Amino acid sequence: MAGTLLQAISKDEFERARFLSRRKFINDLESDLIGAREEGEMNAKIEMAKEMMREGDSIEKISRITKLPIDKIQ
Repeated sequence: MAGTLLQAISKDEFERARFLSRRKFINDLESDLIGAREEGEMNAKIEMAKEMMREGDSIEKISRITKLPIDKIQ
């Protein structure tokens, strides 16, 4: 069935453009979701680092636990 659909799409320029546009939209959406997840994880690490600094933990310890680079913590 997928082969038949692909053949039909390949023959029709409009359908091929529509299919590719839909595929690009889905790829962009997935990319945005991955980026948002990574940004959320980074924000959580930064908040943890701030709290650890308020508690008086060393920059080295904060870096080791949060996996943030020392220059980012400073």
